[in-house]
Order: sequence, then structure tokens, then C-alpha cells
Amino acid sequence: MVKELELDVTHPRTRKILQKPKTLDEEANFLNQRNLLRPRGGLWDRAGVSRMIRRVEKIRQANKIK
Repeated sequence: MVKELELDVTHPRTRKILQKPKTLDEEANFLNQRNLLRPRGGLWDRAGVSRMIRRVEKIRQANKIK
């Protein structure tokens, strides 16, 4: 999911690069619009996006240490 938020998004028809979501609410809406559901099948909200980002950052930090 985090990769989806980090990638540049292009419009399917015009091929213009769209703005990346900047707030947690925008990120949640972005994931929901792309039908990328939470692990248990629910919709994303700002708290869920925030927790996911924190978990991924912890994993990335742990992998850097090794």
C-alpha cells in the first residue's frame, strides 16, 4: 500500500501526472478509490493510513540496521 502512495500516478487517458496525496485523508481516499482495501477488507481512514505508514517505517529501519 505504501508503494501505491509513493508512486507517481498518471491519468489513464491523458497520461498526465497527477498530484500525489499530501494529507492522510487524501491518502485514504486515494487507496479507497483504487479499491485497495485494508487487510480485513474495510475502507481506509486517516488513522489506518497513519498506522500503516508507521509500521512500514519501523520495518524499513529494522532492515537498515541488519
